[in-house]
Amino acid sequence: QVSPDGLADAVTGALDATGLPASRLVLSFTEETLVTSSAALVPELEEVRARGVRLCLDNYGMGQSIFGLMARISLDTVRADLAALSVRDDTDGALRILDAIVQVTGSFGLTVIAGGIGSNEVRDAVVAAGVTLLHGRALPHDMDRAALAAALADRAPLLST
Repeated sequence: QVSPDGLADAVTGALDATGLPASRLVLSFTEETLVTSSAALVPELEEVRARGVRLCLDNYGMGQSIFGLMARISLDTVRADLAALSVRDDTDGALRILDAIVQVTGSFGLTVIAGGIGSNEVRDAVVAAGVTLLHGRALPHDMDRAALAAALADRAPLLST
């Protein structure tokens, strides 16, 4: 029930005024709050968490998440871009999130497409996570018909280093 601007300072002030340890405070917010708030909210929440306050996503799955969407529409495929799954080029974090996406969507029979494959190492990690449809600059491109036919006949060049 506060503005994103200055949230971290407001929380720190409240903690200082009350003497409550940061680890005892949990800030709860909904998916709708994340979707509709200004871009300033996420860095403020990150700063609050860095100070020891715990964050809780309230009504998880009921808003704009995949769970909320799957409750309203039957899907066949979801596309996840690695660059959008993490902050500040945290490839390991993005791969952990992708792994969770593969596990959850797989239980619903959905196919995952992973985008943003920029290196052979990332490609291999994405394939190891169970993703079979990929796109990105580390994958073969600008192939003529004969090269594409050869790659499809011998799938190894598409999936190995």
